[in-house]
Amino acid sequence: MRMPAIQPMEPIPQESIPESDRYWYQVKWDGVRLLACKDESGWWLYNRKQNERTHTYPDLLTELSLLECESVLLDGEVVALEGGRPDFFRVLKRDLGSPANQSRLMVHIPVYYMVFDLLFADGRWWTDRPLFERYERLSRLIPPGLKRIHVCDNYEDGTALFETVKEKEMEGIVIKEREGMYHVGKKHPTWLKVKHFHEMRAAVIGATLRQGRANALILGEPAVAPERYIGKAATGLNQKELTVLTQFLPQLRISKPPIAVAPRFPSTDTVVWLQPLLTVQVRFLSWTPDGTLRSPVIKGFSLST
Repeated sequence: MRMPAIQPMEPIPQESIPESDRYWYQVKWDGVRLLACKDESGWWLYNRKQNERTHTYPDLLTELSLLECESVLLDGEVVALEGGRPDFFRVLKRDLGSPANQSRLMVHIPVYYMVFDLLFADGRWWTDRPLFERYERLSRLIPPGLKRIHVCDNYEDGTALFETVKEKEMEGIVIKEREGMYHVGKKHPTWLKVKHFHEMRAAVIGATLRQGRANALILGEPAVAPERYIGKAATGLNQKELTVLTQFLPQLRISKPPIAVAPRFPSTDTVVWLQPLLTVQVRFLSWTPDGTLRSPVIKGFSLST
């Protein structure tokens, strides 16, 4: 009989890094959340949304089968590397690949399981035990030297770790209370995360409308005479700004896109193209393989004339 799938715990976003001996600091691995369970049915894997991924990662199952345990539930992140750094879009190709293609994908996109917590072992739940106890048991369970499965390292200096992460162009860090419990299915301040973001100026070359009202901006790069589309952003816009933008659109509206190659939008979107006079400061996580911004957030506006 299978153990019921759970929804994993999530960290709360944080702008600054609290420095205290209460915390451990870990690299925030940019990948796919994966829980690995061994019960009476054997090993099986599932993701954050409790969708099964057992047949997606046969290479991980091979190494998991080496662990000496009767039953266990592990929490971690599956990553794929590019140039020595985690590449979210590479691991996404692997995660979304069909089981029939996994033999080929294993060769072209090898993955690694970075395990950071233990929720069940030795016939009992460990979620009510402090992190340092869970980590100690996890470290005894997973031996060093495995090729695909690794226990996440803990660091004492959060600021130093964040600077290292920034230099390596990685996603950020996670801050965890050593005495903290594991809160299943919740975002809880026992875990915090600080991400490494980039910022740039971008031109507003259009907007999408919902019921006649602006609801997202279409962005171009560079800020002057934009030559290409770099994404669509709505996060960071408040209701007052959306109201002002809606009133401002008729003054800037043009009939054709101000870029050579216009993106395709869903048929449900009403698109308005604009003269690129309005610019925005955008915070984003990284560039996608197709040259658009990943997780863009609007931080501020200016007008160029």
